[in-house]
Amino acid sequence: MSRRLVVGLGALAVVIIGILIALLVRTSASPQPGPTPTTSESANLRQSAFAVTVRDDTGNITDGVVMGYDKPTSKATSLSLQPGLGVDIGNDGPVTLAELGPQSPQTVDTQLSDQLGVRIAGGLIMDRLAFAGLVDAVGGVVVDVPAPIIVEGSDGKDTVLAKAGRHRLYGPAAAAYVTVLLPGESQPARMARFDNVWKQVITTLPSNRDRLRTIVGSLGSSARMSIAPEVFGDFLADYQSALIAKTVTSANLPASGTGAGATELYTLTPVTAVPVITDLFGQALLVVGEDGALPRVRVVSTGATVASLVQVKQELTSAKFVYVWGGSGATVPTSNVYVPNPALTVPVGQPVAGALGLPNNAVIVNKANTLGVDASVAAAATILATPSSTPSSSR
Repeated sequence: MSRRLVVGLGALAVVIIGILIALLVRTSASPQPGPTPTTSESANLRQSAFAVTVRDDTGNITDGVVMGYDKPTSKATSLSLQPGLGVDIGNDGPVTLAELGPQSPQTVDTQLSDQLGVRIAGGLIMDRLAFAGLVDAVGGVVVDVPAPIIVEGSDGKDTVLAKAGRHRLYGPAAAAYVTVLLPGESQPARMARFDNVWKQVITTLPSNRDRLRTIVGSLGSSARMSIAPEVFGDFLADYQSALIAKTVTSANLPASGTGAGATELYTLTPVTAVPVITDLFGQALLVVGEDGALPRVRVVSTGATVASLVQVKQELTSAKFVYVWGGSGATVPTSNVYVPNPALTVPVGQPVAGALGLPNNAVIVNKANTLGVDASVAAAATILATPSSTPSSSR
């Protein structure tokens, strides 16, 4: 064997050995760390729930939905919300979802979580421009326009953005289609338009997760999120798969309304709403003691003044309870605290009564009055007549 051949074989062996070592190092390297769970989503919950809302040019929320996705079953859910849904009490009276528009996404998440009893992992608030951008990103949406969509332009003149009939709408027209309440129209009618458009947008977004994350992250300052864009992008990708597979269950929040149009005030109807919420978000329901969840107390005005209800809220929150808006009920002469079963009389009922200056015998076991919450208060005109100097603490 010649010297040249020996040298050549030796060089070839060195190259082969180098390649094998490189392959060995590459395959034995430490695995890349997986995604870190966000602090806003409980690690022991398999179902993720997110809140999505759209604001009009006045800053009010006109459309809202809570969306859920269950990874083990690949099923998704959505609950459409009335913008006039009462979620809190303020010095001027009820506070609706619509009025939360100027607030942070975290505040909207918290208020909806308190009201519905669902752990919301994050939220997205879109202004008209952001929503229009999403519609344009998917090439528009096809809808049936019930009546001409007319808006006032910057010059003060009316502009027709969409004529009545079936059309493909793009950004600005589509945004007006879901945010403008037509003359004489109810809030649920606009909710249906938003649901249709929103599902079309999700279905036609890119299925590639990287591209989807990029689109969500590029919405700019006209969209505010309480969770990382890439996390919400992944959620939309999962939700899109469920929509395409037709494994999405949708519902409107059962609620009763008073008034009409944009000022209509809605109150969650426990007897019908709680079963719907449980069915849609059973794996994401709040459980007292888990991840800091506190007992939720629904307050129903049965003759109390707004000032009294505001004080009730302050006393309850000071005593480590969560105030839940309950609307108005039939007027009664005295205030009572209700719990669903005798076991909660001492750890929940009596501390609530103590915080409100009510005697322990004001605590009554009543399942019907406590659907979906840990306790409820019938706040009559006499509530807080003798408030306790030191609110009792809850468990």
